[in-house]
Order: sequence, then structure tokens, then C-alpha cells
Amino acid sequence: MRVRKPDVRRRLSDVFSHVESISLDFVLGSATVELSDADEEKKAVRTSSDKLELLIEGLAGELKNNGLGLFLFVDEFQDMSAEVMMTLITVQHKMGQRNLPFYVIGAGLPNLPGVLTKARSYAERLFEYRPIGRLNDTAVADGFQKPARELGYSFDDEALARLVDLSHGYPYFIQAYGKASWDASDSNPISVSAVEKGETVARAELDQGLYVSRWQRATPLGREYLAAMAAIGETCTSAQVAKLMNRSVSDLSSIRLSLIELGLVYSPERGRIAFTVPGMDEFIRLVMPSESQSYDGRA
Repeated sequence: MRVRKPDVRRRLSDVFSHVESISLDFVLGSATVELSDADEEKKAVRTSSDKLELLIEGLAGELKNNGLGLFLFVDEFQDMSAEVMMTLITVQHKMGQRNLPFYVIGAGLPNLPGVLTKARSYAERLFEYRPIGRLNDTAVADGFQKPARELGYSFDDEALARLVDLSHGYPYFIQAYGKASWDASDSNPISVSAVEKGETVARAELDQGLYVSRWQRATPLGREYLAAMAAIGETCTSAQVAKLMNRSVSDLSSIRLSLIELGLVYSPERGRIAFTVPGMDEFIRLVMPSESQSYDGRA
């Protein structure tokens, strides 16, 4: 917790003394916060949800008195366990009703709004949603060029154009292709030959770290749906997928919903469906993993 004033830090520490312990189960395991010297009145608070609410209320109250606020940042919010997500949303709602400065700032896949609403029916009223799309070509070029120049290097025009094309405006792609090109280069400026040498390495990293794990999450029928989408393109309509699979749209509605809930696809507008990760369609078309391949537990 970043608080510069010693007296404020001391008062916040006093707040912790009122709660004995908090244990919450997150998607990748559990977390327990041990707090000592709880007084008898506060020991009557039994559940971890109640304890968390008590703790946040105390911290937010002290911070408000000093013109500050309590902010909780959550990445991959859609993967949080339903129980913890419901608890956080409920606490945030209560703090808002009490005019206390507690805010949850979450980032996640396009299916996040639906996940939040499923956890708490009123969640859509508590959050302000700001879609973050792909980076434009200028921003992508800067993502490659600026770090290289800070180290006394640069990419030549042909290399940079190829990297911009490969990255699809996706930050993770910039990291993968940029690193592979850097490692493969033996010249300054870095040439397109280094980019071409690094492509195989970067692609293998993306396949194993990004695409394979997502493919494994889907059921056999879900994989058929994804393969049909990939055959059509990165974005398509539900009717197009149903026609290609020789099924009706209604027959496939449940599998479409399950893929959305898994964060593999999303609906950019009514009747349309798209992959959440750029390049997934190309991966499926080129590699077409075995339908019998089971999920190995990778995120």
C-alpha cells in the first residue's frame, strides 16, 4: 500500500488490528491474510466476506479523511473465482452507498461484462466499461523502435514494416516478435532477415503460450465450432458457422455460449462472433490440432 504520510500509515495499520484473518479462494489458489490482536467485538464477525468488508471500510474511511482512496487493480478479471468476484462487487457496492472511496479497476477479455453480471445482477451499473482495441500501426512501430533506440539500435524500414504486419496490433505479439528479431540479429540497424529468422521462434512461442492452451479448453464440439469459424475468417456470423457445420443456429447456441464464457470468442455485435485473440483463426487453419488433445492445465 503506497501511503507516504507516516501518521496515515499508522492509522491504517490500526485498522488491520480489528480483523483476525481473511482467507479467500482465487482462481489459481487461495490467499490468507493473517491479522492479529482482534478485539472481542470484531471477533463476532465470522465470514471472510464480512471481514473483508470490515477491513475495506476501515481503510477507505481513513483514506477518505486524508483526501485519498483505496484502489484494487485486477488483471484477467474474468478468470477470478465466482465467489471472490461476487464478494468484491458486493463490497464495492456497499462502499459506494456509504460514500467511501473504494474502487475496483479490472482488465480482462471482451466477455468480462457478462461474467461480472453473472456474478452479480447489478454489476453492469457499478462499472464503467472502456473497450481497448488493437494498437494502430504508428503505436506498433513505436513499440518496436523506441526500446531498440534506447539501447543504441534500430530496425530498418523493411524490418519494421514486416514486424508491424506480423504483430496485428497486439502487444503480446510485439513482445514475442521483437524479442525473437533482436536475438536473431547481428547487424545495426536490424534487418528484415533477422525478423524472418525470428519468425519461427516467435510463432512457436505464441502457439504454445497463447493458442494451444485456448484450443485445449474447448470441448470436441466446441473445437468443431472454432474450426468452422477459422475456415470463414477472424470474424463471422453465427449463421455462417451453422451453415458450414450443417446445423441450425439454435442447435449451436449452447456451444457458442460456452465458448464465450470460456473467453475464447466474443460477440462484437448481435449475430456476429469473433475470436478474442488475434491470429487464432490462422493457428487453427495452419496447425489444426487434434480434436482428441486434452487440456494440460496451462492458462
